[in-house]
Amino acid sequence: MAYFCAHVREQRRFTMILDENRIELLRRAGNHIPPMRFLKTDKQIEGCREAGKVNSLILDAVGKHIAEGMTTRDIDAIVMRETKALGGRPACLGYEGFPKAVCTSVNNVICHGIPNRQQVLKAGDIVNVDCTTEYGGYYGDASRMFTFGEISETAERLIRTTGEAVELAESHLVP
Repeated sequence: MAYFCAHVREQRRFTMILDENRIELLRRAGNHIPPMRFLKTDKQIEGCREAGKVNSLILDAVGKHIAEGMTTRDIDAIVMRETKALGGRPACLGYEGFPKAVCTSVNNVICHGIPNRQQVLKAGDIVNVDCTTEYGGYYGDASRMFTFGEISETAERLIRTTGEAVELAESHLVP
């Protein structure tokens, strides 16, 4: 599972430690050197991994409990409860005014749907649960798609195609 992670405070210090001459030599030798903000220390990488693991555990809990008849607000409550139990903080909550702990996008909502009491999950629905967790100063971000009952051919194709796109992208990743 891919996830996003960032830690800003240590980045400036790490940038000062790097040997600019060595980076320039690597660049001249034909190596692709990402922008400094993407380079991470071993400690930062481990912090990213831990935040990603916690975020994944939260989505596992959603997967165990999500069911037809629930509201998207119920999903938000699961995310809030699990995040707190694992020692994290829901990064979406309050971010630029976002009022909930998680984004829930049902059917034709492309992304960043806001959980509410009125959106009841029913047979034929697909829902993407997009969760971002701050843990130990690092951020883990991932989403999972859930389906209920028999879904439309279009929805099946959407899920299959996006899954294939993610696999294809991941096959091209290198350290």
